[in-house]
Amino acid sequence: MREGSEATGEHRHAAALPDQPPCPEPDAHPFRLARQLENDGKPEEARAVVRPMAAAAVRDLAAVLAVFARPGPAAGKREVLHRLLEFRPFRGAFLAELNRRPAGRVRVAAAMRAALRAAPDRADVRTLLADVLLASGRAAEAEQLVASAFAPGAAGAPTSRVESVLALVDRGRYGSRLERAVLSCVRAAGPRERLLTEWTQLFAALMCARKYSAAFRLGETMLDRLGRFDSPQPLMWPWWRKHRRAVAEWRFLADELRRIRAAERRGDLPHWYAYYRALLSSYAGDWRTANDEYPNIRKLDPVRYSWMRQAFVLVFLGTSDFDAAVAVSRDILRHCPDHWWVRCRMAEAFLAGGDRRRALAELRRAARCADKHVRREVRTWHGEVLLWLGEYRAALRKLDAAVRLGATTFVFGWRGAARFKLGDFPGALDDLDRAIALDPKDLEAVLWRGEVCRVLGRPAEARRDLDRFIAQYPTCTWGFLNRGLLRHAQGDVTGVAEDFARIPVAVVDFLRRALGFPPDHPLGTADMCRLMTAGLDLAAGVRRWEPHVNVVWMSRVPEPVGPEKRRRPARPASPRPATVARTPHR
Repeated sequence: MREGSEATGEHRHAAALPDQPPCPEPDAHPFRLARQLENDGKPEEARAVVRPMAAAAVRDLAAVLAVFARPGPAAGKREVLHRLLEFRPFRGAFLAELNRRPAGRVRVAAAMRAALRAAPDRADVRTLLADVLLASGRAAEAEQLVASAFAPGAAGAPTSRVESVLALVDRGRYGSRLERAVLSCVRAAGPRERLLTEWTQLFAALMCARKYSAAFRLGETMLDRLGRFDSPQPLMWPWWRKHRRAVAEWRFLADELRRIRAAERRGDLPHWYAYYRALLSSYAGDWRTANDEYPNIRKLDPVRYSWMRQAFVLVFLGTSDFDAAVAVSRDILRHCPDHWWVRCRMAEAFLAGGDRRRALAELRRAARCADKHVRREVRTWHGEVLLWLGEYRAALRKLDAAVRLGATTFVFGWRGAARFKLGDFPGALDDLDRAIALDPKDLEAVLWRGEVCRVLGRPAEARRDLDRFIAQYPTCTWGFLNRGLLRHAQGDVTGVAEDFARIPVAVVDFLRRALGFPPDHPLGTADMCRLMTAGLDLAAGVRRWEPHVNVVWMSRVPEPVGPEKRRRPARPASPRPATVARTPHR
């Protein structure tokens, strides 16, 4: 599979070709390009590609809708209608065109009402009319139309119905009649793949709208239909519609946790509230508070709610209880053996506990999957673990394999780090630039780029990236080690001392022991720089901030040499969760 930008370039070329043959599917070249752009997170560009067709649809919709009123060949019109009703960028561009033409909006609404008189069972036309009414500010009427679209026997694919409910929820509309209609539809839903891809979007919209009880009732209804969630990634971060990932969303995490706690007093289904309290606390790095919620989850049905235990794998890693992390992972895998995220986290628990062989074996097992999307994620993860272990060439091979499978998430940042460690500075910067362009919140890539620029003697660029990283992660070791060394290179002795003072005490104490410094030895600027340099070298490819990852690199460090020869503990001390908190959602 080619990477997104290459594929997008090909589709752009195809969209510009003259006289493309007609295609009855919604994958003709402009639509294929729009779909690719939407998948790349560029909805406005996707709309721009289909805007000319949307303008034509506004002009010709009355004729298009006439296919319901009179029989006969109308394949081309049905094709336009199908795209309009079921293809999100086209639908969005169509509605945007209507908003620019109030008179056209009235004409289109009249045409749709006429179509519904001829074919009253067409749920997709009903929801499109609801979207037009919603754009006109007639939200109550739109909500009633959408609710009626869920009636038994309604025709048309359900995608448009879900989209219309999402639009209503975004406007604060989700009354009891609409909720009853939605839950009735979920109970009668078809294939589980559609149920998970469509209705988890509504769950996310309800969570973003702070309609927690409604979201949890939807979740329970989905569980009634499915029996369990195997790997509910959309439910692990349901706020993705407003905040793509948990990275650096500290204020949101605190505010949402406060809102969840307040809402529970008015709601039902307390185990859902407990689950999201634990999840938010763990994302904020407050693993001990998250751990307090485990009894509320552990007592639940181990099959139906095994997925809720997933959050506690990360919690137990955060509290350095690696045996518990392995145990809860095994509980989940007993019911969901293909849950690759849990298996990869269990590999991290084995590694932090000192069992490298079993850790790598679990990563290999997770990669034995027919799903290419899973294989690329696991190869990315495996490459990162090899990076931690200092096996840079092996890491590069894994990450290259992930890229060949189409991976984009995190992979370029870690591949850039591997290239940097192997001395390929231009390749490293290319990958790190690409990682940040794909995801500006990939702050680990920002940190690595700052480190590369520091080593290359590009202080302004290094300082910009390191300052940005530290602003978001003000208690993380790696930003201060790098910035302290950068300040030393610029002759800023005071700055060196300031950054050194912000390194977690547990890390400084460990580095003192590793380099043989007596505990009472006063540290001058040269000593500080020696410790900071050693920290970056000894950590190999670790630039993460979770305590269990500190354990991985500290366990690899040999016994100290020099005047301070103490026996190190079997499990190295790591900074308290509060000092290395703020773990990103992976």
